[in-house]
Amino acid sequence: MSELTPEEKKRIYEEEKERMKAQEKIKKKTKPATWGCLTIIIVIAIVWLGGVFSPSRKQVTSTKPAAQKQESIEYMLATIEKGYVSRDDPIIARFRSLLKQLDTKFVENKTQIADMSVGAQKLLKEDEGIKESLLNIMEGMNRLFSSESTKLKYPEYLSAYMVLRSKGQSHYEAIAGLKALLQSLGIY
Repeated sequence: MSELTPEEKKRIYEEEKERMKAQEKIKKKTKPATWGCLTIIIVIAIVWLGGVFSPSRKQVTSTKPAAQKQESIEYMLATIEKGYVSRDDPIIARFRSLLKQLDTKFVENKTQIADMSVGAQKLLKEDEGIKESLLNIMEGMNRLFSSESTKLKYPEYLSAYMVLRSKGQSHYEAIAGLKALLQSLGIY
């Protein structure tokens, strides 16, 4: 067996050095699997806690004085989505319609659905760097089920959507994947 020349040794050394640097970069960029599972558990816990501590449908009452004007849920969602909106902006009507449809499909009330959607949007942006509009998130959840579907739990499907998004799927891939899964289970 022939001995390596000093030039060959140096080239092999440099290649190994570069390979090790690349591996270190990859390790720094990728999260361990335990962090992914921990993130999923934390998201589900936050969504569940949001549902536990939000008033139920029967307990919703306003504690504000009658003289003080309270903004509608759909108006608040529109301002989160677009910033300033006029009172006759069509996006307000779209959020009103979505909330009404989601309210009939899921056990949570409109306020809980709105809060969970905003929370999901915030978690996706802050934890995963994924920017998705509230309108897309809520429309996606609405498209998962037909109008005959009722008594479903919004946080379960919203959490599944968030997991798929955090795994690199686009909004449309995540919704299509959830629909396919639900159809295969006979839930859709």
